[in-house]
Amino acid sequence: MDMCAPTDGDLDTYPHVMFTSNLPWNPCILDNEYPIGELTSPTKDALLPAYRSHSVNDYGEIFAASRVPKPSILDPLNVQPNLGFVPTKRIQHTLENTTQHARLDTRLPMRKHFKTRFPAANVNRLLETFATDTFFSDTPALNDGIYGHGGSTMTQLYCGCTSQFTAIFPMKTDSEMASTLEDFIRLHGAPSALFSDNAKAQIGHAVHEILRMYAIADFQCEPHHQHQNPAERRIQEVKKMSNSMMDRTNTPPDLWLLCIQHTVYTLNRLSVASLNWRIPFQAAFGQQPDISALIAFRWYEPVYFFSPTSHFPSTPRERKGRIVGIAEHQGDTLTFLVLDELSHKVVARSELRSALNPLHPNLRAESTLAISN
Repeated sequence: MDMCAPTDGDLDTYPHVMFTSNLPWNPCILDNEYPIGELTSPTKDALLPAYRSHSVNDYGEIFAASRVPKPSILDPLNVQPNLGFVPTKRIQHTLENTTQHARLDTRLPMRKHFKTRFPAANVNRLLETFATDTFFSDTPALNDGIYGHGGSTMTQLYCGCTSQFTAIFPMKTDSEMASTLEDFIRLHGAPSALFSDNAKAQIGHAVHEILRMYAIADFQCEPHHQHQNPAERRIQEVKKMSNSMMDRTNTPPDLWLLCIQHTVYTLNRLSVASLNWRIPFQAAFGQQPDISALIAFRWYEPVYFFSPTSHFPSTPRERKGRIVGIAEHQGDTLTFLVLDELSHKVVARSELRSALNPLHPNLRAESTLAISN
């Protein structure tokens, strides 16, 4: 049927149907519609919302529910062959204490898939909310040879609201925040929720895409109430300990990034009274950490480390450096990050000794350093 807009003549000649009264609305006409004596107090159930979506949490936050499959109820007897024919009671408890979110999608004819079907299942889960915030430095970090360190002037910090486990990632611009979130998930796991302030970089599209992919809830503090963010308090503690360590060891200011990384490593392995004297690392991952590396050397301690590129007899087999951290992802447990005082680059070394022992000096290493300076 053809349709067209009405003309002025149509509006004048066609009948007009009034859906509402053309009189001004007066809500008082409904007053005393029912006698007060006939009214009864509502029950508790009547005061509850008629409907609440399962995608809304206690913070009024909406989950990406369409991406989270609903678990189906499995019969322990049916899955008994899949679980080694153990008793059904044990299988029932197993089903109650595990998830079964993945669904086998068989397409005919068969074809290969190019993207992971369950990205949230490919990472460890941290069963707590992590808070995050950015703090800044007025001195660019030293170009120490570690990727992402040179020229960094800000750091993104993540800390567990329950465990107090902390992780930091250097940045040059706040637009790198989404990349730090991906690195946090890659290294430590996906938290249950992410708590942040209202900075655009922390609630932007890139961050939301990552949260959707890994089914992570997010919520923010009230605008202009940054003190509600637990990461603010943790930043103060990190800065306080870093300042103390740099003051007591005369650390150059451009080593601030290496210092706060070492500080965070230390804080994650110090007992906390509010955790009933448990370790943050243990509270987050359930594993008791080893602190042998922290006891072996202190921050910025002068050391001699083995130089595999030395040439006889022109250069000594040892070079002098400074302890600037623990190599968590290189070598064995007692592998350290050493700042080479000749090249001003950080190297990972396990063959090293303290340079503070007066009984075993290396005068050639000292003289080589003095000549270069």
